[in-house]
Amino acid sequence: MHVATHEILDGIGDAIYALDADWRITFFNRAAERFFGRDRKELLRRVVWDCFPAARGPRSAWPSCA
Repeated sequence: MHVATHEILDGIGDAIYALDADWRITFFNRAAERFFGRDRKELLRRVVWDCFPAARGPRSAWPSCA
C-alpha cells in the first residue's frame, strides 16, 4: 500500500482492515485496534480466521456493533 494511502486510512476514525486473497490481514488501522482490542502487530500477515476464530461460527455468535 502506498505510504500516503496508509497514513490517510490509519487516521480515519472508523475501523478499517484489509485482507488478501488468502484471507491474511494486510492492513489494520488504529481505529480497528481500538474496536477489536487487538494490536495490529500481532495480526498483520496472519489468517483472519486464526485471529478471530469466533467469526467462523454463525453470524449470531459475532459481537454486536450496535
